[in-house]
Amino acid sequence: MPIVGGYSIDLYCDCSKCVGADTRHPGSFAGYNKQDTYRQAREHGWKFKRDGSVIAPGHKDMQQKNHSHF
Repeated sequence: MPIVGGYSIDLYCDCSKCVGADTRHPGSFAGYNKQDTYRQAREHGWKFKRDGSVIAPGHKDMQQKNHSHF
């Protein structure tokens, strides 16, 4: 009897335009492990930010960082 295993991710766009919308452009990917699914998502244009947010293909992260000037 075969053993089935794998990893899957469901991604939702975190750009400022999508966060306030009803749909957030979902994307689903499956692979052998986490790195495989992330590679597939990147190949399809998804961007992973250091803060944990994810940006859909063709979308821009329009959130402005607040820079204080003294």
